[in-house]
Amino acid sequence: MICPIKISTALPVILLLLKSCTTQSSIKSTAEFSQSFATFSSQQLSSQINRRNPDQNIVCQIIVYLKRALNQSAEAKCLVYKGLIDMVKRNPTFMVQVADLLHSHAKNIPKILLAKNFAEVFGKAGVLLKHPLPQLLQAFGTLQRILIGQAYTATTRSQVNSQKFRDDELTRKIEEFINEVLEQALEKDLEDLSLDKVAFTETGNQGSNKVKIHLVFAQMMLQLYDVLIAIVWGDGTLDNEDTVKRMANLAAKKKKLIEVLNECNKTNKEKKAKNQ
Repeated sequence: MICPIKISTALPVILLLLKSCTTQSSIKSTAEFSQSFATFSSQQLSSQINRRNPDQNIVCQIIVYLKRALNQSAEAKCLVYKGLIDMVKRNPTFMVQVADLLHSHAKNIPKILLAKNFAEVFGKAGVLLKHPLPQLLQAFGTLQRILIGQAYTATTRSQVNSQKFRDDELTRKIEEFINEVLEQALEKDLEDLSLDKVAFTETGNQGSNKVKIHLVFAQMMLQLYDVLIAIVWGDGTLDNEDTVKRMANLAAKKKKLIEVLNECNKTNKEKKAKNQ
């Protein structure tokens, strides 16, 4: 993994270049780009680049670099998510490719179950988050709205038809991923996620790192509950009983986790005070 400091320095520059390129009117419609960046081989990419104008070539190459950055730190991933979504908001030309890229990336996200799957010790950097799932869901939520909105705002029936199958398929895949995460969050109690009081109790030489891993995971879950509540609220109505139940369930889990964290924090402070 590349040093997070180097990534955080380089990515903003790359994203600024991407912003500059995607604001140009010379970029053409997504209907011309049938191949996903998520599945491009080097030969296919080279062939595609040779058929595009300079701005399009630069965008293609930048997105390939951003794809590599999705294998880096959580901080880098968040920068990529934001950069890609900002690009699509400015110019939906590469919307389908971005959706494909992020969906391909999402396949590597583990199920919500074990803290060690989402956080681990990275040398001197300490315990860091590996998969910023809440931020990815936010990106998907934005893409979903854009994909659906574009179908309604297409200027001609031919545009709708040329993109309908692909956009509908992408929308379905994104919705399936969001629903999968939602169901996991609803089904798993804190005990199932090992986020009870025991998880935040230091024991033995490895206790400190183990507690820190669970703390990082817990903070991610708090963010995830907030994002999922917003998604459920946006997709349903408060008149719908199922929507209200889901929101209440997520809110209750968040409240319980906050209470556990506060209680454990208080207990740990009392223990340290006694040992001094």
